[in-house]
Amino acid sequence: MEIRFPTIRLLMNVLMLLVIVVEFSDSQIHNSGFPQVVPNRQQLFQAEPITISCEGLNGLTGWRVMKKINGDVRTCASTWETSTGPCNIINAYPSSDSGEYWCEMGGIQKSNSVNITVTDLENHVILEIPAQPVMQGENVTLHCRKKDANSNYTAKFYKNGISIGSSSSGNIMAPNVSKSDEGLYKCSIADAEESPESWLSVEDSGFPQVVPNRQQFFKSEPITISCEGLNGLTGWRVMKKINGDVRTCASTWEASTGPCKISNAYPTTDSGEYWCEMGGIQKSNSVNVTVTGKYIEMKLYVNIFSPFIIFSCLVC
Repeated sequence: MEIRFPTIRLLMNVLMLLVIVVEFSDSQIHNSGFPQVVPNRQQLFQAEPITISCEGLNGLTGWRVMKKINGDVRTCASTWETSTGPCNIINAYPSSDSGEYWCEMGGIQKSNSVNITVTDLENHVILEIPAQPVMQGENVTLHCRKKDANSNYTAKFYKNGISIGSSSSGNIMAPNVSKSDEGLYKCSIADAEESPESWLSVEDSGFPQVVPNRQQFFKSEPITISCEGLNGLTGWRVMKKINGDVRTCASTWEASTGPCKISNAYPTTDSGEYWCEMGGIQKSNSVNVTVTGKYIEMKLYVNIFSPFIIFSCLVC
């Protein structure tokens, strides 16, 4: 069989893509999202409640919340059988709950971890800093808190050991954060101890989830576009831009904070750009959806926990 040059070039391009994806897979195997922490902070006082959950991470269920306390790795739940739901800690305690938490499935798939610090010192302070990564462009408020304090107090804030300012209200805001704002933060209050240091993570804006996971659809096919859980947050609105017209994906503003379910996609009303938005400020990256009577569907499935990829091509 004669192999013509364009075919050889196509094969070479596919091989190069395989190499890139395998390298991407190897580098991202431990970078698959973060557990959700409620309340969304890394530091708390003894006896405060905290919930750590993995459900819905990467669109999957069945995750287990794992923890590492003083070198001991175990499920966050008391038994293996009940460990696939959220981990509810009613009264946090320093020696049993301060440590590293992550999501795990089948002993193979693993999320990034969050570090939780519980303190019981009466004269101690904590820094309320997000446990989940914040998005680039977001405004982030850090709160320096003293246990049982009922009035405002002046707090000093530090990043990587260097003073970044003080506030008589105990709060400081980092506006329009970027990757340069990542670092170790702590705070101090006069006549009290310093807070522990915690890492502030800043991530790219993320993408809405499209089900089924492709960009091209036949007319009358169903599509669901969702933002829930993006960067550990709820209350997102799915927005769309069709022929230059920007609106919520849902039919009304009141109903627009859940998933956008398109039962029968139509080219003129559903082909366009979709993204997630919250409060008119926080905004995700966008995805482009095309609805047509005829199309070429090309899908690339990347499993970040496996060196294999799957191509699917359908010509109609």
